[in-house]
Amino acid sequence: MTDKKSSRAESARAGALALQRLLSQVITTPHAFVGDEALIAALKTQGALAGLDRAMNTDDGHEFKTFPTSLNTLKKYSDEALTGGFDTLNTLRVKAIEAIERHERKKTKSNKRTKDGLKQRVADHEQELDMLRQTNFLLLRALQESMGQIKSISTVSDPLTREKWASDAISTLLAITSLCIPPFNLTDMPAQQKYTPSTVTDINDYRK
Repeated sequence: MTDKKSSRAESARAGALALQRLLSQVITTPHAFVGDEALIAALKTQGALAGLDRAMNTDDGHEFKTFPTSLNTLKKYSDEALTGGFDTLNTLRVKAIEAIERHERKKTKSNKRTKDGLKQRVADHEQELDMLRQTNFLLLRALQESMGQIKSISTVSDPLTREKWASDAISTLLAITSLCIPPFNLTDMPAQQKYTPSTVTDINDYRK
């Protein structure tokens, strides 16, 4: 019984990571998903996303698979497996919807030969620039944070304390970068960090 529960938990964690990777792909390459009605329907609500059953391959041929489950289960294991927990996953879901809608608007309305089309192109570019500005701010914040953490860790002589501070530093940097737009968000935690929620990082501290 314990092994079955453990296996199910591992599948749920892997499924949460797969959803995060899938949503990042949608945000980065929305044109590849515009005609995917099942995926678009799953993006509309948190519950529908939790029930998504999808297998995909990365560019290097590695397969990742979502794990259809209840919303409460997804929330539980997202909080264990992902930096920023379910909040990060839900933010990516919303961004994925926006990315697809923005791409569809570009196809139907963005015609530079008309006044309305030109306005739409300008609005799209301004939105993209704003997202990049936010990402640049977060990456600069991560750099500043890492410099301070490295300096603090270098002064610690006790190995256990040094390891704890290093672990906290990694969690903090991942929390900050998780708010960036893909592919600038670091979605993969180091092996020793996975499934170990940070007790020192609140990503709301780094939101603009």
